Amino acid sequence: MRVEGGVLIAHDSTGVSLRLSDSTLADLRARLGISVPRPANLPPHVAGLDCWNVTAEGDWLRFDARIPPYDHPRGFRAHLRGGGVLADGAGPMLGLFSIGGARRAMGRDLPLAFPCHVVSADDDIGAVGMAGVEPAPETDLLHPLREATQDALVADALLAMRQAQGQSLPLIVARAETESAHRAQDLASGLALDNLKTAIHNFTAAAATLGRPARVLAVTIDFGAEDVLSDAASYEAGIRALVAEITGFIGELGLHEPLFLLRCDESGARVAEHWALSVFPAATTLSVAGPDYPFERDGYGRYTEAGARAAAALEAHVLCARLAGTPWAAPRLLLAERVDAGRIRVTAEGLGTLHLEANAKFPVAGKSGFVLTDAKGKTLALSGVAIAEDDPRSLVLSYKAKGTAPLTLSYARGSGGLLCDDWRCAEDPTLRRWALPAILEVR
Repeated sequence: MRVEGGVLIAHDSTGVSLRLSDSTLADLRARLGISVPRPANLPPHVAGLDCWNVTAEGDWLRFDARIPPYDHPRGFRAHLRGGGVLADGAGPMLGLFSIGGARRAMGRDLPLAFPCHVVSADDDIGAVGMAGVEPAPETDLLHPLREATQDALVADALLAMRQAQGQSLPLIVARAETESAHRAQDLASGLALDNLKTAIHNFTAAAATLGRPARVLAVTIDFGAEDVLSDAASYEAGIRALVAEITGFIGELGLHEPLFLLRCDESGARVAEHWALSVFPAATTLSVAGPDYPFERDGYGRYTEAGARAAAALEAHVLCARLAGTPWAAPRLLLAERVDAGRIRVTAEGLGTLHLEANAKFPVAGKSGFVLTDAKGKTLALSGVAIAEDDPRSLVLSYKAKGTAPLTLSYARGSGGLLCDDWRCAEDPTLRRWALPAILEVR
């Protein structure tokens, strides 16, 4: 059988011979793990590198190189069609995605310790996403980040922790999709959600080109103070609908349900709603890494560099715990009850014993973050806050007012608080597992 390029199928005394195309041979080499010698002409994004041991595997070039800021040579790869130079990470490719308001898409000119491990779609937008301006393009190529978003800092911190523990360093895709939605329910049906689905689809396509399984490790929902129109019930319903939409889409792709991380905004605008979503989660995997009040911010409510890296480190601990199959939960205040005249008992839930930290480096309102008000909104003075002697997960608050009039107890509402559990980060002792803000009716 002859074709334009020559003989396709022929035979002789030994049997039938078949001529295979270059693309078919490349595919067979990739499937069988067979390397071929260094190509004569390297693509521009590889040609200028200090690299060696260059081999071709299908549409990929694999090589060893010395690329700053990595402190030693390691394996890398690059696609012949374009994209960027990627670390030849081990294990499944992980995805860290987020959705929310404009603050989540903030990019910073900050260095990453693992710039070829933390990547995003090669669409000239990268980790900051489309900002709800237009639909995201489809691509199966990846590129290192041009700027560091909060998701990128989390990925970088996670890799640093794994390296310190002698664990494998996976390739991590980071992407935030945002829009100027005014209601949580709008976010659950808007362009940001459509673009997030495209980003996850691109993520799975990129993993397929690498021949690696894909795992969406976490999706962060960063939307609180942006919604000034919804009542509590509508806001909660919008967040639950958003989680359901993302869960359903990821399930359709055949991927496992990710961890949903809910960011508590520092303004105190949605304390009751975030408390309800953490205590009665929208999914079995919804979690709050911790409150926002410990992290340094500027006058516009955005993280400073120190605040951004500290918040990223805390989320990295949550993700490490999830990868290891161990639990993680910030302390949550569940119930406030009068035990006798002038005393209130507060019952909490958490993984460790409670602790009142006296040396916090952030503003704290009221007594250790607790504020007691009556039905008219008048603040009542608290004379004492202490851990209960008979239960390390309960507190006893003392106040001078008497009677049975309705009271409301707030913790860390629009400010900080001193309540945490006994967990402390070994690398940074100032990083604690602080209690979540709460507004409780005193019963």
